[in-house]
Amino acid sequence: MKQIFLYAVLIISSLGWWTTCSSQDLVERLQGDSTTVVVDTTQTEVLSEIPLLDSLDLANSERRKPSRALWKSALVPGWGQAYNKHYIKSGLFAGGIGTGIFLISQNSRSYNKYNDEYIQRLQDPSYVGLYPDLSTFELRQKSLDYKGRRGLYTSLTLAAYGLNVLDAYASAFIINSNRSHVPAKAAYYSTILPGLGQIYNKQWWKVPIFYIGLGVASYFVIVNYDRFDSFRDAYINFDDPGYIRDAIVPATLDKLGILRVAEFYRTNLDLAALITAGVYVLNIVDATVFAHLHTFEVDGDLSWKVEPFMQPVLSERRDWAMAGGWRISYRF
Repeated sequence: MKQIFLYAVLIISSLGWWTTCSSQDLVERLQGDSTTVVVDTTQTEVLSEIPLLDSLDLANSERRKPSRALWKSALVPGWGQAYNKHYIKSGLFAGGIGTGIFLISQNSRSYNKYNDEYIQRLQDPSYVGLYPDLSTFELRQKSLDYKGRRGLYTSLTLAAYGLNVLDAYASAFIINSNRSHVPAKAAYYSTILPGLGQIYNKQWWKVPIFYIGLGVASYFVIVNYDRFDSFRDAYINFDDPGYIRDAIVPATLDKLGILRVAEFYRTNLDLAALITAGVYVLNIVDATVFAHLHTFEVDGDLSWKVEPFMQPVLSERRDWAMAGGWRISYRF
């Protein structure tokens, strides 16, 4: 061990001495022949300075600030897309969100009108009101229908608004990226359409996996919601003699039993929705991670392996024996 250490010190000292001598020799030769050093670069520097500044100005003019695009689209839908010079998307987001707000307003007005009539009928059974041809039960169903539509359009409008903000931020970030394969683009693609980021990463085989997962989870969401809705309505209208239960609700169940079954399906609905959201988020994470690894180069010399081995061993008594085990080898 001491010999190896001395050899290492000797080699390092020799390299240091050789480097010092070489550098001194180079300095002496340059000083001896000054004509090889003096170069008139004044004109070259002046000429090369102008296109360099122009290219920098051009690059800066094409760049976008993601934070600015974000707050612009948060303030006025589509403004961030216009800032990114994506004018078609700007019009689509502005028009879509505007239409959603209009539909929310219309269905909210209709819900309030039918719901007010329904409340008046409950308070005064002799009240005729604006809809004499509709029964109390039909008035309630109408109000619930418009309430459901209002909730649906509200959810879609909020989703479009969130996508509008995300699109403005991600697009500005992608514009500024100088990478050939941008992870932010893969994440954004999988956000707007599950599987699209995997297609961008050229991992087509993952798309059916995510869609099967989303399809199965969404199926259980729909089934549990329909059953929960049937048992909930049966519980609410249990004392109404004119209410007709859905076929799925047994006629032998009392009010407490209906409530317990409704709570059971409500729990399953929450679990199915959570699984659906988890698969959706996993699709985004997968696209982002593998987009980062897309340009990761692995050299052939970077490898490792584990293998069994056996070798003869000579003991102190000059007897031969065999020893075995596992060998871990790696190259870098």
